[in-house]
Order: sequence, then C-alpha cells, then structure tokens
Amino acid sequence: MPTIRIPDVSPEVIAALQRRAARHERSLEEELQSILTKMAALGEPPPPPYPPIELKLSQASPSTNWSREEI
Repeated sequence: MPTIRIPDVSPEVIAALQRRAARHERSLEEELQSILTKMAALGEPPPPPYPPIELKLSQASPSTNWSREEI
C-alpha cells in the first residue's frame, strides 16, 4: 500500500486528530484512514437539508393599487 506524507501539519491539528481517534478508540493512523475513506473515497455527505420555510400571508393596505402578480 502506498504511503501518504503530509508535511507541516500544525501541532493543534495533530492534537485534535489524536483526541478524535481516542474518542473512537482507534489509533491516529486508523482514524485518518477512516476520515479519508468516508470523505474522499466515498464522497462528501450531502449538506443537511434546509429547514422548512414558513410562509405567512399579510393584508396589503386598502389604499394600494398593486395586483397580486406584482406582489
């Protein structure tokens, strides 16, 4: 299997990845393989759906001359 090398990863990113690996009870290498498999090989998950839009009707002033189509 080919080796992937990523130089100059900040210590903060490495620490965050190590914490994530610990939460999943995996080694850092296993966690990185999981992330790459989910995100790169299988494609990124779709964004969450937008919340439903709540439409409300309002009354126009009786003095307006706008038609429904213009509004």
